Amino acid sequence: MADNLRIRRDRSSLADGSVFGRRRHRHLRWKFALWAGAMAFIGLIVWQFNRVQPVVLAAVGIAPTATPSNMTYAKRGYDAFLRGDLETAIDNYCHAAQGNPNAPYQQPRCELPNPQSSAILKANVDVLYELIRVLVYRSYDDRRLGIYTKDAEAWGKIVTDANPKNSRAHAIYAFALTNNDHAENAVPEGLSALNLNANDAEAHAYLSLAYYSSNRYAAALTEGEQAVTLNGQSLDAHIALGYAAWVNGRFSVAEDQLKLATSINPRLTYPYFLLAGFYVSRQGKVGDGNAMIDLAIARYEQVLAIDKKNVKAHTRKCAAYFNMGSNDDALASCKSATTLDPLYTEAWKWQGQVWYNKRDYEDAIKAFETC
Repeated sequence: MADNLRIRRDRSSLADGSVFGRRRHRHLRWKFALWAGAMAFIGLIVWQFNRVQPVVLAAVGIAPTATPSNMTYAKRGYDAFLRGDLETAIDNYCHAAQGNPNAPYQQPRCELPNPQSSAILKANVDVLYELIRVLVYRSYDDRRLGIYTKDAEAWGKIVTDANPKNSRAHAIYAFALTNNDHAENAVPEGLSALNLNANDAEAHAYLSLAYYSSNRYAAALTEGEQAVTLNGQSLDAHIALGYAAWVNGRFSVAEDQLKLATSINPRLTYPYFLLAGFYVSRQGKVGDGNAMIDLAIARYEQVLAIDKKNVKAHTRKCAAYFNMGSNDDALASCKSATTLDPLYTEAWKWQGQVWYNKRDYEDAIKAFETC
């Protein structure tokens, strides 16, 4: 009984020091050591993730997801191009070129790797060629996408610097320069491409476009004709000759060439806009006053059959109806455009014009202010 009532000093808080907090500190040190070990293990896993992941997945019977090859990305880009989906084409061609794709409407759209990296020095010229081309094509769809041509020019310089003896590299660089308002610089690149390969149809086409943009219309026509002769299936050859014939007053040739351009890839929308623009420019010069406008509207309808949400097509229809004096049809098309994209400036401009024609000045002012 006496033993049970005896005070055990060896088990007291005074004996083990916990009265002053030392026991709690010992537990904290133990917990801290455990936490530090766990963090070190996680850090090691993150550092060696690419090596560890296949081992872990194999242990549980799951195969790791393979990163697509450059050629897989290129194939996806081409398939998207055939569908007329240029943003998806840009994403995939950008991956295939070892670039870093950003979101649409951003600049850069396809961020470049280090120009001296092995990815660029060993890059497939054909892949970079297609990337540059779809960047330029997409820039035609919306004034806000003019920033894409800056990317196209930057990539064009890289591919040319890395492949100075490749005609396609110089040709596509000429195309990018022309579309980025550097036509005078594009001409020497086009000539360099032809010095390397005189039978490169698209080099002739891009030189023609450079001549056209620098007001050398006779030379543009000669190069456009040569491009079509060398490759009757080249979209850019037909467009180059269409532009050159148009400015040289050979209107039937221009119309035929632009029609052919719409047939090369029927899902690509911008050739329809070029043909419609040709018809608008011929208003009042052929047949009755509205015959050409009717043809232009039919082209916009073709675009909307491909993409019913194409804001540019709705806006251009609005402008065409306005020029015909069909204010109600014009207003309906403009409202469709501003509903689909409230930030589309051109649609608000034409909507203001229509309201003004209808003598609804209050709504006209609101539309112009929004524009």
